[in-house]
Amino acid sequence: MTLKRFLVYYFLYGFGIVLLSIGLKSFLSADELFISNYWLLFTYLFFLTLIAFFVSYIGAGKEGQIGAMAIMGGLVFKFLFALSFFVFLRFKTEEDLMLLGLNFIILYFLLTVFEVVGLLRILRLRK
Repeated sequence: MTLKRFLVYYFLYGFGIVLLSIGLKSFLSADELFISNYWLLFTYLFFLTLIAFFVSYIGAGKEGQIGAMAIMGGLVFKFLFALSFFVFLRFKTEEDLMLLGLNFIILYFLLTVFEVVGLLRILRLRK
């Protein structure tokens, strides 16, 4: 998978998540399913995943241990910054903690799965 192809698929995937979120908000009560800062959380995690992918993509081109360490570094970088944003939202907003945690985990999981699948496809093609 080339970088251009990944970006096209990633933005389509993000658009799909947006459409799914809007659809769920229109059919269900917004207070029951989403936090008030949902779009801020989504945007932050979306672009953080994109940055982490670029770090991992650049590192995947290196040989041996450097490539593996760059991929792991990108994933750890994303995890630490995402978790710090979660803690920031937890203390700066008066959200329901269960709902905040659920929104964070679902978005983090959805975006990380796509990132890892993209990285695996890149590594498969390079060997």
